Amino acid sequence: MSISQAQVSWKQKSDIPVPSYFLSSFVIADKAYVGLGSIDFENSIYLSTFFKYDPGSDQWDMLSQFPGGGRYASTAFSINGKGYICFGMDDTHLLKDDVWEYDPGTDTWHLLGTFPGGPRYHAAVFVIGNKAYIEGGSVNEGYNYLNDLWCFDPSDTSWTQMSPMPVDHKAIAVGFSMNNRGYIAAGSYMNTVATNDFYEFNPDSNFWRSMPELCNETTGAVQFTIQNKVFIGTGTNYFETFKSFCVYDTTIGYWYDVVGPPVDFSARYGATSFTINNTGYVVGGRSEFYNYPSYILNDMWAYGNFTAVEVADVGKLLVSPNPCSDHISINIPASTASSAAIAIFNLCGQKIYEKSDHINSGKLEIDLENLPAGAYILNIRTGSNLDFRSPILIKK
Repeated sequence: MSISQAQVSWKQKSDIPVPSYFLSSFVIADKAYVGLGSIDFENSIYLSTFFKYDPGSDQWDMLSQFPGGGRYASTAFSINGKGYICFGMDDTHLLKDDVWEYDPGTDTWHLLGTFPGGPRYHAAVFVIGNKAYIEGGSVNEGYNYLNDLWCFDPSDTSWTQMSPMPVDHKAIAVGFSMNNRGYIAAGSYMNTVATNDFYEFNPDSNFWRSMPELCNETTGAVQFTIQNKVFIGTGTNYFETFKSFCVYDTTIGYWYDVVGPPVDFSARYGATSFTINNTGYVVGGRSEFYNYPSYILNDMWAYGNFTAVEVADVGKLLVSPNPCSDHISINIPASTASSAAIAIFNLCGQKIYEKSDHINSGKLEIDLENLPAGAYILNIRTGSNLDFRSPILIKK
């Protein structure tokens, strides 16, 4: 018996018409709305253009310009079929405190008012229900970071200050929500100090709690969510720029590295990202941090299920310990075979371990000392067919 299963991979999509970094995006009704950002920070050239992306046709359409003027590092989100842009820096290096609402039905923007927490840029956001939660940001071109949290209710355009993050400073972080909880991860603690911390916010109790740290320090990263997995990647630690991603799986409560995007996917900082129909998208960015020669990007990449493949319907293994550090024992049920072919794959389907071994009293012992920490798929073959498969998690 076999079952149809989708293969998860990266695929390049249509370029956004204008290159930009620290651009903004939100999603309404399976369409992405992307715009603003900088094409030349050193000369303060900031964009007011906006585009709509249709993943069905893989096409971009230009929309009406953002009436708040060119700016970058704004905060964007959507609620109940409307898009919102807040804050940012304009081409005079003036920080903004305005709040704008976008109606996709009429392609029009409406100024809602000002934010009571003061001007800022590089603030993070997550949406829970019909409310947006804005966290932190910077008020002094990267040298004065904030840790405050504000709740925005678009039904009456009201703002309520909530409990601040339990850190002194936080800007250029990523925000997202899952299962009625908000999350803030990574970002900058102070100018040129990237972090890998991870916090969860409960809106019912107005309480923050610390979560497992990311795989590495990064700021200016992107995030997308596919089912119960959160992907965070790209960004910089102010010494190098990344293209790699790590994943937080809510079913195991642990971060692990995954194989990065293809060779043609450039390392980047200050890109934007969004999720549509369980596919994550990464758009634009800058190839290096400010102090290095770099170029502005306009490419877009999608990570999702693109190709259907057939896989065997296989049995399950009893693997212990799991999670493990450097060794596992495997109980193989009801097998009369004396040997087994062992293969371990990463989550991109690449075989990274292969060995044939003897089965002793229905057990196999596997040394994993040379494998890095992460999540993997273990396959055991005792004949011509793939007999058993099990996920394994290695912690170092």
